[in-house]
Amino acid sequence: MRWIWISIITIMAGQLWDFIWHYLYGKSDYGVPLPHVLQYLGFLYGVIAAVQLRLKDKKANSQLLNVLLVSTIAALLGASWDNFYDHVNGLEKTFSPAHILLKIGLASVIVVSGIMTLNQNNNVQR
Repeated sequence: MRWIWISIITIMAGQLWDFIWHYLYGKSDYGVPLPHVLQYLGFLYGVIAAVQLRLKDKKANSQLLNVLLVSTIAALLGASWDNFYDHVNGLEKTFSPAHILLKIGLASVIVVSGIMTLNQNNNVQR
């Protein structure tokens, strides 16, 4: 479970850094901005953690693991799409569809991770 929370912290740190980066520098003219790399690393941690949990504990709630994996992949696609969207359309002033997908995916990861942590704590106490 700690890898899921490391993933969430890494992604949120990348989100904050991304906000500051775009505020200070605007749109990045070269490849992928550094904050996005930190977010991608966080998403990678999330996918690895979900797959590791799935392989490690066959009794784990497979529906929650599926939602976690799909949410992490959706957030990763949203982040990638955001980078492409910014290069094609310029830095947007409002939420783009890419941002919405990213935020929904990230919120789902946080909620499902919280539920899984509570379930794991309840199973340990029994």
